[in-house]
Amino acid sequence: MEIAQVSEPDLIATRATLAVVYCEAGRHEEALETQLAVCEATERTHDADDPKTLDYKGVLLSVYTNTGRIAPALELAQDLLARKTRVYGASNFSTLALEANTSILYMKLRRYAEAEDLARVALEKFRAAEGG
Repeated sequence: MEIAQVSEPDLIATRATLAVVYCEAGRHEEALETQLAVCEATERTHDADDPKTLDYKGVLLSVYTNTGRIAPALELAQDLLARKTRVYGASNFSTLALEANTSILYMKLRRYAEAEDLARVALEKFRAAEGG
């Protein structure tokens, strides 16, 4: 039986999936370690604003959030929001969803005024994007 060669991008994608499985299984340290390695590997082969890099950073954001690491999650969310705005535009659904979710991170840190302000901005942008 011939063993198929597995390319680095395939390995990276599989590791990202494994990180999500670890997180869902409550294996938080393994999830975080695995996803950090995925992001590092992706950054070696892709630009910081490449959609694949943004996707994997989004998975890292989920791992941070799901493991209760809200402060680093907020820092990453702010960086991702700037990058997604630059890459996809301010009215892109992915950008808007991240903006709304970032407001929840502010809330979890008891930064209520910032949470409310960002949630209102996101809501207005969603309405404008829908045409109403």
